[in-house]
Amino acid sequence: PCPHIRSMSGPFRALRLPGLAPALALAPPTPTRSFLPSRLLRPRHPVSPPPRGPRPSFTSSRGCRGPGPCRGIITGRAAAAADSDGPAERSPTGPRWDWLQDKRVLIITPVWPEKTTTAAALRTWSLVEMLTKKVRGAQTMLVSPARDARGAVENLESYGVRTERVQPNDEAFDALLLDFQPDVTIFDRFTMEEMFGWRVAAKIPSCLRVLDTQDLHFLRHQRQTRIESLKVSNQDYDPERSRLQNESRKDEGLDRAFWSPVTVADEGSRLDLRCDRLTRELASIHRSDLTLLVSPFERELLSSKFDVSPQRLVLAPFFYDLDSDKASEELTGRSRDFVSIGNFRHPPNMDSVEWLKYEVWPAIRSELKNPEQHLLRVYGAFPPASAMALTSTEEGFIVEGPAKCQYTTLRSHRCLVAPLRFGAGIKGKIADAWSVGTPVVTTYIGAEGMHPDDWNIDACRFGGKVAYSLAAFARAAADLVEDDDAFAKASAEARLCVQEMFDADKGSQRLLSALDSAGRNLHAQRQQDWLQAVLLDDFHRSTEYKSRYIETVAELRNLRGTLEELQSKLDSTAASEEDNSTPRV
Repeated sequence: PCPHIRSMSGPFRALRLPGLAPALALAPPTPTRSFLPSRLLRPRHPVSPPPRGPRPSFTSSRGCRGPGPCRGIITGRAAAAADSDGPAERSPTGPRWDWLQDKRVLIITPVWPEKTTTAAALRTWSLVEMLTKKVRGAQTMLVSPARDARGAVENLESYGVRTERVQPNDEAFDALLLDFQPDVTIFDRFTMEEMFGWRVAAKIPSCLRVLDTQDLHFLRHQRQTRIESLKVSNQDYDPERSRLQNESRKDEGLDRAFWSPVTVADEGSRLDLRCDRLTRELASIHRSDLTLLVSPFERELLSSKFDVSPQRLVLAPFFYDLDSDKASEELTGRSRDFVSIGNFRHPPNMDSVEWLKYEVWPAIRSELKNPEQHLLRVYGAFPPASAMALTSTEEGFIVEGPAKCQYTTLRSHRCLVAPLRFGAGIKGKIADAWSVGTPVVTTYIGAEGMHPDDWNIDACRFGGKVAYSLAAFARAAADLVEDDDAFAKASAEARLCVQEMFDADKGSQRLLSALDSAGRNLHAQRQQDWLQAVLLDDFHRSTEYKSRYIETVAELRNLRGTLEELQSKLDSTAASEEDNSTPRV
């Protein structure tokens, strides 16, 4: 905390009273400078409260029998789940996490997660299931400012998860915090931490604040900007004109941007450190007590380039519980068509589909012995009309739209093509394909963070092919479809990759152990984290806010004078018109 107020903060003691919000009991301080405002006398990082016993049992009018004050939060099918021996009452499997037991976890997401739309949403579901199944007595609430237009809330509540729609810049969220009393809050992406993190820090200071990045947004955004600056203009993608212009203009630079391998040091040197997204996301990381990352590449980038302590960075990628029966299923009978899959609202996926249509797919067809016998089927949620219009039966390029089940779709094909030119994190489409034994052909960007070498694993190789040129990409894809031995070998490696890198038991033990350790050592960590204290301090931007306030007051004063002047002119004009309209005697 600030050294100027440390000596006058006085002995603070955190109290938790049954059924009430935490309160701070403040002994009379002995300030040396009595003119300081009282708001400076509160502790920046209150001492941890004494161990709590079980929360008092509470029965609400909505049927919730869970401990603690949860009135009006658990409703409908969620209440029925609480009254039954559903998922929320299962005993934990594996190690015990003493600190996490009987804790309340709040997850704040920008949208309601659905298992079949995006990899990020599926991963959020995995976190919910992990907390519910593996931590004894844990209660989970998921809130979002978004509307539920597709029934995601009903699915969550049927699983025993409490849900609530909240809005930013609304004091109602403060009441929800005081009612639910979370011990852990997980912010899904840094924008949610910006909106709600300061309220959690103010109302529940003892709460462990965790940022789930999903991927580093500033890294993906800057890579996208570089690629779009090198691409030929978005001119309806005339293949012949695009090829000629690429040959004469920027093809060499574009190739270097995504075909060539990039080290952490190289990527760090390319970053624009004044980028707004970068500074905002880094500030969110430093304000949080723990940060979840999906990629070893991003973990190394944050620790080496931006000096974020590795102890505060936890790898939490995808969590796959593989079925041994599916692993032994026959690989014969699969379609010899190619498949591509990805949410169309994600910019890297839309760019990939357009590139597939006009450059990659023609190159693959040129490598096939009988190209007319093979199709490329493109699946993805939320396809725009421009994407559906790319369908061409003559060229064998079919945009199918949403897949009913991504695993069934991927399992029926021999090769997933993922020609990604920018992005960040790890790719859900690749992990999903591996989980059903489907090999993948992708670029270095697509394989970033997913190569066994990234995880220091020697037991397997990449499940498919990482290509470093368009010709190599096309040749590798054709081999997987036409060569049975190459497909069988790559399929076995794909399953090994999931088992070694994304096994649910290994991943959950790593994540839950990190959460448990961070919770037990929260006070000691915050006492040593001076940067977090600076970013959370009221005075961090107080001069700006004071200046803006004075500026606004001056503008309002000038506006009031202008309005009074206009009103005076209107009154005089009205009086003049009234005099002219009065008949003279």
